[in-house]
Amino acid sequence: MIKFLQHLYINRRNTGQASFSPHYRGTLPIVMIAMMNIVIPEANAQFLGTLPPCGEAKVLDKIVSGFNKTDEELWYSGDRIISIGNTTEKNYNIYPDSQINRRYCAGRANMADGKYRRVHFLIEQGMGLIGFGWGVEYCLKGSDLWHAYGGWCRVLRK
Repeated sequence: MIKFLQHLYINRRNTGQASFSPHYRGTLPIVMIAMMNIVIPEANAQFLGTLPPCGEAKVLDKIVSGFNKTDEELWYSGDRIISIGNTTEKNYNIYPDSQINRRYCAGRANMADGKYRRVHFLIEQGMGLIGFGWGVEYCLKGSDLWHAYGGWCRVLRK
């Protein structure tokens, strides 16, 4: 890792003096945080925060807006989620050796056509924008046309 940083940041074209290359100065904070995440896993808690519960509005809004946007731009099926309710936590951090905390959840999606469908989702720590915060992966049974999450959302049903 040290050799990589030296190669990336040290400008050797100068008069033998080591100085930070001006092309990479903006990426220094990102690399430093990534190093803290790799070298000192306990230090990542202050940057990543805690995982929200399954039924938190921010989590459910991400799922609803993500699904509806994907359907409008990619699938064109006309399916739309109105709301998600009856959320339950299925499992938490089932991989004890992993530094990424995960919360597996399930809920009931109220669709625009009046039907209800099962939604499985995963909240992951450190999977937000450039590794900060949390991210959400979701799958509606019957809507995973390319089986990205296995048959009938198998990957998210832990």
